[in-house]
Amino acid sequence: VTFQTRDGGLDYVWATSWGVSTRLIGALIMTHSDDRGLVLPPKLASTEVVIIPIFKNKNKTEVIGYAHGLFDRLKSEFSVEINDDEQNSPGWKFAEAELQGIPLRIEAGPRDMSNKQAVLVRRDTGEKLTVPVQEVEAKIKELLEDIQNRLFYRALTFRKQNTHQINDYNTFRDFFKTGEGFVESGWCGNPECETRIKNETKATIRVLPFGRNEDEKGSCIFCGEKAKELAVFAKAY
Repeated sequence: VTFQTRDGGLDYVWATSWGVSTRLIGALIMTHSDDRGLVLPPKLASTEVVIIPIFKNKNKTEVIGYAHGLFDRLKSEFSVEINDDEQNSPGWKFAEAELQGIPLRIEAGPRDMSNKQAVLVRRDTGEKLTVPVQEVEAKIKELLEDIQNRLFYRALTFRKQNTHQINDYNTFRDFFKTGEGFVESGWCGNPECETRIKNETKATIRVLPFGRNEDEKGSCIFCGEKAKELAVFAKAY
């Protein structure tokens, strides 16, 4: 792929070809989701909020109208949908929203309509909050930000808890016989060392982290020479 430069010439774009898009989708699902379905960070969710009216035949028109009023109130600030399908039960709709990973669900029933309120339900924790209609926009902003941060720091904590610093090759080799997770160790930059590590442990270099100082790099985990990189090793499954 080429592009036209400012001086009228053609140059090649910087490009990669290692399937990052599909791999990132898989990583996203595996990192955040649970047994009930997807859990999506709000900044990546195509729908941030779904409104589900809860009604019976005698109050259907009023409750659906109330839900649409909430929709009209929120649609300019959020990516919001309303599920007023009359074929499926509220419980079915709740489960469907959870399966799709929508970060926030709003439940609106006759009591909520009477009290001018809405029930907000978080996808990540299942926590329910009853909020006056006048405060619903501010509370949604607050919750979406909190969900985004909580998912990030939960994933970061999990990664840190499963990353091990190992400087001795015997320990390194024993770890990959039974252990799971990441190992940070020095690497001299010699492909032969990486190949022999792979042959003996099935572990390969997954990433070379930025911003590490020379003291952190230490010695190559395999040959003992001065390390050029602090590498993250892991098995691929």
